[in-house]
Amino acid sequence: MTDLAITKLDVLNGFEKIYICTGYRYPDGSVSNQFVSDHDVLTKIVPVYEEHAGWENIAEDCADYAALPKEAKTFLKRVEEIAGTRISLISTGPDRRAQILLHDFF
Repeated sequence: MTDLAITKLDVLNGFEKIYICTGYRYPDGSVSNQFVSDHDVLTKIVPVYEEHAGWENIAEDCADYAALPKEAKTFLKRVEEIAGTRISLISTGPDRRAQILLHDFF
C-alpha cells in the first residue's frame, strides 16, 4: 500500500473522543495487531483502542489541510503511523469537491 484515502472525515465532527483500534487482546493477555476473521477466535478477543481528542467541526468546503482542526491533524498523523504509509486524499464532506489532495497519486 502506497497511499491512503480518508473518506467521511466530516462524520467524526462533534465527537468528544475518537478511538482507533490498534490491536486485539487474547484471553491469555497477549496482544496482536493482526485481524483474525475466524468467528470462534473473534468471540474470545477484545479490541484494544487508542483514544484521541475529537474536534468540533470541519467545514464542508474545507480544501486546505492547514485549515483542519489541530485534533483532526493529530488523528490523521496517527493513522499514517499505524498504517505505515501516507494519506494522500482526505474527504471533508459529501460533495465530490469537498476534498483535500495532499499528494497526487494518480
